[in-house]
Amino acid sequence: MRRSEKEPRSGETLIFGTPEEAREFAEGVEKRARRENLSGARRRREVVAEELAGEFAKQGEDVSLYTQPWEHTEDEHEEVQKLVDLAFLEDLPIALRRARKSDSYPRNIDLLHDVLTGQMYELMVKRGINKQPVKQSVVIVLTALALVLTIIFLMIMAI
Repeated sequence: MRRSEKEPRSGETLIFGTPEEAREFAEGVEKRARRENLSGARRRREVVAEELAGEFAKQGEDVSLYTQPWEHTEDEHEEVQKLVDLAFLEDLPIALRRARKSDSYPRNIDLLHDVLTGQMYELMVKRGINKQPVKQSVVIVLTALALVLTIIFLMIMAI
């Protein structure tokens, strides 16, 4: 990672103005993941990206959702990292207003979305907001395996 991790300005605000807005966003992501019965961390990250694109749209900015990283210069990355930091320290609308004033606009908007998605997803996972549920079948198989191993162990000890 190219920067030291920044914590949101107060508690669980992520990039939003209030903890309530952040909680609504995280709950929306989790509800959608459950509703769509998603599995896999990659797909859950994509849901965060899509929901975050919706937040950009509320501010009047469209973003492209890329499945593969695209080339950008180190200067572009540094500029966008400052915008990400601003989004975490203040909020998303302030970061987007600053992005619109840049010579890199509108290209910087897509990169801002990509970098912000990754960092928000990592924060959500770290804080347990976006947990990957364990499938019931995995629990059953592991329980059965543990039972079989216990029986084998007891039979060996009885000999």
